[in-house]
Amino acid sequence: MERLPTRTGRLALYVVACIATTILVRECIPPVMAQGDFLPVVQLTSVFPQGAQAGTTAEIKLFGEHLEGPGRLHFMQKGFDCTPQLDAKGKPVPNTFAIRVAKETPPGVYDLRLQGIFGLSNPRQFVVGQLPETVHSKPSVDRANPTDLLVDSTMNTGTVAGNRAWFQMNLTQHQKIFLRLAVPDSRAEPAITVYSPEGRVERRGRFPTVDFDFQASQTGTYLLEIHDLLFRGGDDFRFRLSVASEPSVVPVLDSIANSRLTREELAEMDEFAKQKRPTATKGSEVVGPVDLPLDHKGIFPAGGQRVQFLFQAKEKETYWIEVFSHRLGHATDATLVLEQLENLPGKQESYQFLMEAPDIEYSASAVGFGLDSRDGRMRFVAPADGHYRLTLRDAFNTTEKSPRLPYRLVVRRPGPDFELIAVPDQGPRNRPLPTSVSLLPPTLRRGGVTSIRVFVERLDDFAGNIDLMADGLPEGVQCLGATLGPGDECASLTLYAAENAKPWAGAIRVLGKAIQDGREITRIAQGVTPIWSVKDIRQDLFRARRTDAIGLAVIDEEAPILLEPMQADIEVGMKDTISIKMKVIRRGGYDQIVNVRPFVLGDQEKSVRSDHVIPKDASEVTWELDLAKFDTQPGKHSFVFHGFADKAKYTKSVDGKVEKPKEMTFPLFSKPIHVTITPESEKK
Repeated sequence: MERLPTRTGRLALYVVACIATTILVRECIPPVMAQGDFLPVVQLTSVFPQGAQAGTTAEIKLFGEHLEGPGRLHFMQKGFDCTPQLDAKGKPVPNTFAIRVAKETPPGVYDLRLQGIFGLSNPRQFVVGQLPETVHSKPSVDRANPTDLLVDSTMNTGTVAGNRAWFQMNLTQHQKIFLRLAVPDSRAEPAITVYSPEGRVERRGRFPTVDFDFQASQTGTYLLEIHDLLFRGGDDFRFRLSVASEPSVVPVLDSIANSRLTREELAEMDEFAKQKRPTATKGSEVVGPVDLPLDHKGIFPAGGQRVQFLFQAKEKETYWIEVFSHRLGHATDATLVLEQLENLPGKQESYQFLMEAPDIEYSASAVGFGLDSRDGRMRFVAPADGHYRLTLRDAFNTTEKSPRLPYRLVVRRPGPDFELIAVPDQGPRNRPLPTSVSLLPPTLRRGGVTSIRVFVERLDDFAGNIDLMADGLPEGVQCLGATLGPGDECASLTLYAAENAKPWAGAIRVLGKAIQDGREITRIAQGVTPIWSVKDIRQDLFRARRTDAIGLAVIDEEAPILLEPMQADIEVGMKDTISIKMKVIRRGGYDQIVNVRPFVLGDQEKSVRSDHVIPKDASEVTWELDLAKFDTQPGKHSFVFHGFADKAKYTKSVDGKVEKPKEMTFPLFSKPIHVTITPESEKK
């Protein structure tokens, strides 16, 4: 049996993946256009405080861009009553709201969005906790005068630029506390040090996981020193510090987007971790023999020790084996090694290596969105009847004082399927590597098109066509559809707002339908968002996370330009050249030259081979597209042209105040073209 790739060099690969961006490209060609400021779209960068206790009211402040005008907060779940905060004269305080959290609202992480005159913002995480909460926007930086921290409470605060924040808590000898520092949608990468009353270092922790239990060695005042690893601070560097006398179900804040677990399953795993706190063990923990299929929950042993599962399998039996832990939001690197028992006469029992599960890689086109996972997954075909051993360990947390983190091990029979991930479409990027990522939630202007990029993960060798669509759309908005054909990794699903569409904001669903074994299966896409904008990914970490819904807005403005194919459905051979005629609709006097690129047939690297120019005075354009260059498989595929319409003259008007006109950039997506490619042998 062929040996799968090992984890050698995995840390270096992970770092490279983290600093990559939405598009990984090979060739170097001129950029589409120089990008300036985009037409206004509500962008929410942070909220403070970042949560509240169930049954209480929190006054929160919003930070971001284009938040002007009257607004309202959106939660996609019930249990939140949001009202604008008023000043002494009864007028709304800008970007300040009171959030009343119902007592029955379950603890967890929820997404809030701001609806304003420029659309619906990207989501920000808001945590509903179990403990009383305090707020300190500016913690003390004086070690001699630290900020008080109460046991059985959660403090909302943040790191201080160029300095260290100091906190103190009073403990009695042998008192045990559970301390967790969380950074919901924050840029903070905090480090924490706990000092005894005598000034001795008791515990240390650092980003991304600060979650440990601590027992006081003596009665007295303990100091906590917290700083950002790069000593940054401000509104974007907030965190939540919880100190509890008992372990609590603390929600995971940064679960990886391609997790197949629901919110309920995540909560179930948190509850399991709360109830099962293992002690340190020497040597491997042996589980089994176990029967297959298997669905096993556990806690990684202390000190990086191994857990071994023993099972039997018959020749040619096929299973998929995978572990969930990193996808639960934990800083783990679960290794999975499979071995076969050797029964050689006169020799001691031994196991022969068969394979090691590689990390889960989502799609080459999705590099940079954080969809890949350090969890392992592998396909196992038993080479013979016999006994087998599966060894599991966490390669990251290898000390006795490492946090005890949960895992879920699944061994299942093959069941071809697929999963979908939907992200805000960034459009074409500069080559050879883009340097920026923007918070651009899907926003429609009247007579315009926006796009949602949909990635697919094909599970257990699923190879069928997937038809994409959206539902929950308001009147006047049309989903133009897309198909993920053979070999496609992603597609741009476009939405069009009629010229008389009315303003609207809310949640929609992106669906994928396919035929498998003669039956139709439907899957709902998981939403993903960048956590913040990044001006230069070479200097700043880019991260993305899953969302509880896919937001969409229609605003009361006109799109400056629209590209509409005169023939939306085309049938061609594999090596044919397509002649594409596009109608160019300009509005508001927009007359600039525009460059666009074809997002071709589901592969990002194929989509940026050439620019196509829309001349200044053109109302129609014809472009030739040579399919032979793209090595595309026969079947149905969909693509759009996309680019940036620069120098759109725009006048911002809010509450009767009219700003000076500016030249701004409009992300441009054409209506889609659906292409059916016929094998050469079938051409008529």
